[in-house]
Amino acid sequence: MGPVLMTGESTQGTARAPGVPGDGAVPASVTPANGPGTSPDGPPAAGVTPSFETPSATAPLRPLRAEILTDARGAVQSVDAAFTAILGWGPEEILGRRIGQLVHPDDLPRGLASWARMLERPGGVGSGLRLRYRHRDGGWVWFDVTTRNRLDQPDHGDVANEMVDVTREVTALDQLRVCEQLLDHVNEAVPVGLFYADREGRLVYVSRRLAAMTGVPAALTLGEQLAAVADTDRPRLRAAVQGAAGGSETGVELSVTDPGGGRRRWSLNLRPMRDGSGAVTGVTGCVQDVTALTAAPNATKAKTTTDALTGCLTQDALLATLADMVHRHRPPPANGTGGWRTGADRAEDIPKSARGTAVLMIDIDGLQTINDRYGQAAGDELLTVVALRIVDAVRSSDVVGRIDGDQFAVLCGGVPGPTTALTIGKSTLEQVCQPVHLKTAGSVTVRAHMGVSWTNQPDVEPARLVEQANEAMVTAKGAPSAEPVLAPA
Repeated sequence: MGPVLMTGESTQGTARAPGVPGDGAVPASVTPANGPGTSPDGPPAAGVTPSFETPSATAPLRPLRAEILTDARGAVQSVDAAFTAILGWGPEEILGRRIGQLVHPDDLPRGLASWARMLERPGGVGSGLRLRYRHRDGGWVWFDVTTRNRLDQPDHGDVANEMVDVTREVTALDQLRVCEQLLDHVNEAVPVGLFYADREGRLVYVSRRLAAMTGVPAALTLGEQLAAVADTDRPRLRAAVQGAAGGSETGVELSVTDPGGGRRRWSLNLRPMRDGSGAVTGVTGCVQDVTALTAAPNATKAKTTTDALTGCLTQDALLATLADMVHRHRPPPANGTGGWRTGADRAEDIPKSARGTAVLMIDIDGLQTINDRYGQAAGDELLTVVALRIVDAVRSSDVVGRIDGDQFAVLCGGVPGPTTALTIGKSTLEQVCQPVHLKTAGSVTVRAHMGVSWTNQPDVEPARLVEQANEAMVTAKGAPSAEPVLAPA
């Protein structure tokens, strides 16, 4: 489910057809000079910092509505005082000029078309038009424009252009969109899953990380999103949600089944969301996978199973985890029907119980050179960054371990075939090999090679699967390209 943090119409993609003609071009590169600038289809204009300040209570209020009278060609016959106050152009500067000369070039063609339709019939009205006018100082001001054809009316004989300044509205919408994008990026950067549901349990927002943790990308309700929670824990989940909906902060640990079929342990913390009056409008939730913390019965075991520098599993712990993973993702026994389809490599075609296990072996090049040139602290920092990148790149159900000083391994369960394993490996390697800025060494180029092995056989030795991935990695180091290499079946 794509994140939808807040609703609100952005100016992006909105028709902004002007309603006045013109025969002059307005420079498109003019930087707004009378307030925050906005671009027609994106965030505030480059070089302009959006302002979130509230105008002073003593500052004079600028009018929001103005009127221009023109002839059929759009030549200005009169402007009111509000027009001058909003755009800065005095009557002596604008009378006789075609009003279209002030319209943004991007809006002008549609404005001319709208003008022509308005002139086709006496009393015609052009409305719902949003466009930009150039301020005397070179900036752009947004208006909603309504044009009225009064050319056949003896008392008028003109075209009335009613203009409503909507600059603040447009700027606010653009700023809101930028804030939504920023908050979305922040949400995805934290190592937890997040959601917001209304009082009826309808989901308003689900982070991509939570969707990956649950394996449910587009749920409509909180119950559907958290369907992986064990039946024995669902009463506790309901009680926690009801408590938060009642105004209390609640927390609960839950047993769940991950998308790969493994058992995980989650910590769920819930907080009520309130409106301005204090009434609860919904519930926010933070979901963290605490399997690694709860699996070890004591700190001593944790120290023996995790690498002190990176927090990844040690080699022995990784092999033990791999043995369990291979067993869980074995194919079903033969039943006379031919079993599941061999050769297929699409997750939707293969039952979860029939998917295999992949091992990604990653070797970091040049670690010793960095240690020699900048000191071991720089090398340790690089290894820590690489470990975090690997954890961030792979799926939430995958397991990362440190095999040797400069080697890492990733265990991936529920992988439908070697092609998918290679795809996971390629995306992981691309993220690992991005440049790193080290505190003690500055910018450093990361080079790495990867070998990939895959099996769906329950009797394969975990050490052999790791060995195959390691052999493929050695092959990758001698290859001309930096692509992962798949071990032979």
